[in-house]
Amino acid sequence: MEFSGDGIIMMFYAITIIASLFQSYLVYLALTLFFDQKKPGGVRVIVGYLQFMVLTTAVNLYINIPIANIVVFMFCTYLYAVLCFYGNLKRRMFACVSTVFIMAVSEGVMAVLIGALRYNIWASNDYHSTFSVVAMPIIQFLLILLLRNLKNIRRNEEVQRQYWILSMLLPALSFALFAIIYQQHQLSPVHLLICICILFFIQISVLYLFDKQIQNAGIEREKSVLETQNRMQQEQAKWLEQAVEQMRGQRHDFKKHISMIYYFNEKGKTEEVEKYIRQIQDNIDRIREEHIDTGNYALDSILNAQMSKAQLCGVNLQVECVVPQELNLSTYDMNVMLTNLLDNSIEAAQKTEEKKVQCVIRYDMPRMLIKIENTYIPAVIEHGTSKKNKEYHGYGVKNVRELLDRLGGDIEVNEQENIYQVLVGFQVQ
Repeated sequence: MEFSGDGIIMMFYAITIIASLFQSYLVYLALTLFFDQKKPGGVRVIVGYLQFMVLTTAVNLYINIPIANIVVFMFCTYLYAVLCFYGNLKRRMFACVSTVFIMAVSEGVMAVLIGALRYNIWASNDYHSTFSVVAMPIIQFLLILLLRNLKNIRRNEEVQRQYWILSMLLPALSFALFAIIYQQHQLSPVHLLICICILFFIQISVLYLFDKQIQNAGIEREKSVLETQNRMQQEQAKWLEQAVEQMRGQRHDFKKHISMIYYFNEKGKTEEVEKYIRQIQDNIDRIREEHIDTGNYALDSILNAQMSKAQLCGVNLQVECVVPQELNLSTYDMNVMLTNLLDNSIEAAQKTEEKKVQCVIRYDMPRMLIKIENTYIPAVIEHGTSKKNKEYHGYGVKNVRELLDRLGGDIEVNEQENIYQVLVGFQVQ
């Protein structure tokens, strides 16, 4: 469906404008690949969108010199970035050049397919192809969606399977649908224009709705993190209250202890003095063992909660933890990992006579190392879980493995006689 004649050329201009509306939105999506912070206010986005769409379309339709198109495209893209995103000159220039390159790749592919490479980039040409005008934004759409997924993976963010399917399927189906429509020679230019408008509208609408769904899922995750932190704060407050009560009790008993030691000493009962002091020291050590204080608030909350559970189960949980007060690891991730691993160990150890669990956590920059050992009955353990409900508990272990995959970590399981050992290592940036 190649155009010649004034009336048809006007229809081609209309289709070009419609395609430019879609392409201007694609440029905004491409720029989001290179910036982390957007400037507030929708007016900036609208102004950036309009200046890009109007200037690039005008130059393309009325000058139509390839080198002029490239220069104006780069200028408008840079202005787009200045209006909508925070960043220095170097980042904006890089984003501008990279965006132009992304767009040029699809345009180059299309130029090869339709044989447009023979035209001089320094001179105007009157070649008009509706197919290339509509097909190029669809190819650009595909490239940008794939690059967005790769960026999320690089930032250790989970990319859902359905989003990968959408990234591939939506542009591919749009391209195939347009190719089918384009081959319908009996279709009038007006009907073709309407079909193109509907096609671009469907792509933008589906992407917008899917992004909203992902955004809502992110809000739910943040809500879950806040609820976890709130629960930890409540548990920590409870433990602090218990510690204060114990300190009050110790202070109340302090004078009695001094009087008793003084009495034994006056009577010359040295052995009784040593025995009494040893009892006091054992009581202090017991209190210390019951409450973990690593200096890291989130980690203390998680470990003290597990310590309370172990005591209720009659399990002796020993914790050795050496970490800095500040860790670049989310409370949610830390809770998922330690809670699932220690739940396994405590429930496995509860079924043994020794009932022992040892947890060692060390930060060896830049890696976090976790070693958990517990007594167990070999016949009870199956696929890393001692739960009666293996399907439910296996889901918890699956969460740990998925978390380690996202963090670039690994997990190793060892069995030695009646000791079950889990080794976990991952990088904390």
